[in-house]
Amino acid sequence: MKLNIKDWIKKDLNYFWVIVLIFGILVRLYFFVKTHNQVVWWDEAEYMLLAKHWVFGTSSYGWFTGRPILLALMAAPIFWLGIGEIGIRLIIFLMSIGNVILTYKLGKELYDKRIAIVGAFLFSTFHIYLFFANRLLAEVPSLFLGLLASYVFIKGYLEKKSTKLTLQY
Repeated sequence: MKLNIKDWIKKDLNYFWVIVLIFGILVRLYFFVKTHNQVVWWDEAEYMLLAKHWVFGTSSYGWFTGRPILLALMAAPIFWLGIGEIGIRLIIFLMSIGNVILTYKLGKELYDKRIAIVGAFLFSTFHIYLFFANRLLAEVPSLFLGLLASYVFIKGYLEKKSTKLTLQY
C-alpha cells in the first residue's frame, strides 16, 4: 500500500505536526538571520580559539581546560575547509531543528502523538533554548546527541527491535 504525502498529512494529527515543525523552522530561521553576523561572546570565543589553534596553529592562550571540547572538535574541520563561523552556526541551526524533531519522536514513543506535538511546540518556542540555539556554545550539540541517544536506546533496546539499530523513518 503506497501512502502519498497528502494522505499522510490527513492521517491522525500529522497536519498539526507539520504545522509545528514549520513553525519551529521559521522561528529558528528568523533568529538565525538576525544573529548570524554578530560578534562572538567570551564563551563562544573560547571554543573558536581552540578550534583555530588545532587548525591554524594559533595560540591557545585563554582556553580554560575545564570546558568540554565537543564544539571545538566539531568546529575544527569547518575551519579547515575554510567555511568559518557561519558554517558552525548553520550546523547548530540544523541541530536545533533536529532537537524539535527528536522531541516529537521521543514524545510519540513514550506517550502519544498529542503529547509529542505539544512537547515539540513548547520546545519550538522555549525562549532560553532559542537564545542558546543562536550561540556557538556546546548546549545545542550536547542536547542533540543526548536526545538522539535516548531515541536510539528506546527504539533499539527497550522495544527489543535491534541491538544494532539504524535510524529509519
